[in-house]
Amino acid sequence: EGEGGGQDALPSPQAVALILNAFSRAGIPDPPLFSAMSLVVQSYLAEHPSSSPSSAMSPQAVSSILNACANGGFKDPLLLDALSKEAAAFPPGTSLQHIACAANALVRLGRLDASLTASLAGAARMGELSREGPLPLALLLNAVARSDPRGNPELFREGALAAARIPAADFTPQSLAMLANAYAKAGVRDHALFRRLADVGMSLAPEAWDEQSVANLLNAFAKHSQAWARHASLAPEVWGKLVALFRKLAAACVDNRKTDFSSQGVALVLNAFAKFGLRDAALFAHLSQVAQRFGTRNFELTCEVQDVANILNAFAKAGDADAALLAHMSRVTIEFGQTAYEQDGASVGIILNALARLRVRDLPVVTRLSAVARGMEPSAFDAQAIANCFHALALLGYKDSPLLDHLAASLLRARQASFNSQDLNAQSIANLAWAAAALALDDVALHNWIATRLADALPSMDAACLPQVHQYLVAIEVEGLVPPERIQALPRIIAHRRNIELAFRGAQKEGIMTSNGKTPPADLEQFVLEPFSDGESVRAGESGQVLKPPPSGGGGHSAASMLQSDVAYTLRGLLKQEQELEAAGKRSALLRLLVQGTGAV
Repeated sequence: EGEGGGQDALPSPQAVALILNAFSRAGIPDPPLFSAMSLVVQSYLAEHPSSSPSSAMSPQAVSSILNACANGGFKDPLLLDALSKEAAAFPPGTSLQHIACAANALVRLGRLDASLTASLAGAARMGELSREGPLPLALLLNAVARSDPRGNPELFREGALAAARIPAADFTPQSLAMLANAYAKAGVRDHALFRRLADVGMSLAPEAWDEQSVANLLNAFAKHSQAWARHASLAPEVWGKLVALFRKLAAACVDNRKTDFSSQGVALVLNAFAKFGLRDAALFAHLSQVAQRFGTRNFELTCEVQDVANILNAFAKAGDADAALLAHMSRVTIEFGQTAYEQDGASVGIILNALARLRVRDLPVVTRLSAVARGMEPSAFDAQAIANCFHALALLGYKDSPLLDHLAASLLRARQASFNSQDLNAQSIANLAWAAAALALDDVALHNWIATRLADALPSMDAACLPQVHQYLVAIEVEGLVPPERIQALPRIIAHRRNIELAFRGAQKEGIMTSNGKTPPADLEQFVLEPFSDGESVRAGESGQVLKPPPSGGGGHSAASMLQSDVAYTLRGLLKQEQELEAAGKRSALLRLLVQGTGAV
């Protein structure tokens, strides 16, 4: 029985909301039921228009039915149009919880346009945003951040003030993480708010944190508060808040043995630590074990290619060549089918670059990714992915000509020229130029493309990029990689020679170490002669090898030319062979001659 008490009367909107929410929460798909209830709601709205407040559908019923439709994936256009109209007319005094619930459901249904967002934001601002605690506020701001963040700056400003008025004891890890995530997602910078959120996070009990909240909060700080790391010396108290929060959450994960992270959650936590240059050995070891539960086999938890890429990238940023993790992720990467990559050229580039930064030459993985990449359409690779692939292959010293040709063809496609110019930042262009020189690529068309972008970007390049440009010039002008007269933009690059050479000499003077393990000329002799250790090469699983790391841990780019570095590595290898022969009681006059000749060079 419904309204009117008769047997044929329609169910009330509240009854419809209860019925639909029960089915959607139980995960029982019943399209005929949803269709029948849709007709009931539309009939009610036709008889009780929102212009008649006494009989209009309540905001609670509107938000509940929308939420049921979102949970059940039911998208009847007529019903959603009618409910959207009702939501846009929510009266003053409507509960923030109902507004937030409606907004969240509408954004999941793809129905929260700018006009409707403005109406809901206006209804929310007519009341006290802090009146119902942090969760409704966080839900509303997250919905707006996903739909039209730039269109409602007043809501975010007032939301920050409201959050400051909510007592810390009213927050839970979930509501705290959701609120921080809303501002990070919307790109709204409010450092006072995040200082407050850091304080609240420190006040919450360690055992209260769940894995998703840890991942979301750390990711929000990583997106929002990069400036805290850059200006740590100017604001040590603020930087100290962030470090203390990260340490607390790391300890909460390790001490409470939190292992229910999704593969994305593992990646988010690791990347957050890596972005701030923070390292927690216990956390990384713990998450390495968690990450090794993910894979493609029946007994493993499912994961995506992008998650594998992000996890490896985080360990690479931290400089942590975890042998067990690398072996596991190598196997997973190889076992992924072609369809798993879904034309995701970015993940291919990230995985290759992560292995290269960790000095892991895992040829089965490289070969697999090469085959996957060559099976993708050129449009699957944006400019950054191409630069990552080139740079990784150069760091690994692996000239995969078929893959390089495929990627070069993508770069040279005329219709992609504009997006390539926009997507490649100065560092990526410098990396690409260095890689082309290091791999001894002699494609004149490719070098013309690189040189043109290099010349355009040179005025904005910093001292970290210019030594790579110096190597590029050495490769063309000294080593004859391609005829200089055929590179049209070369004169524009040479016009900056003074700045390029100053940066190169500065890199030599400071002893900047390259991320690819090659050293500046000032350190070449020490590098060649230093004793060989057991760490010269370390096995990483069954198929990978961690190569000898640089003699010191600087983060700059190579200030040595490829010729200088290659001579150093050749001489070091010859010396090692000679030592091995002497240890075996043998001598080789030819080897001694080679050592002397190479040393003279």
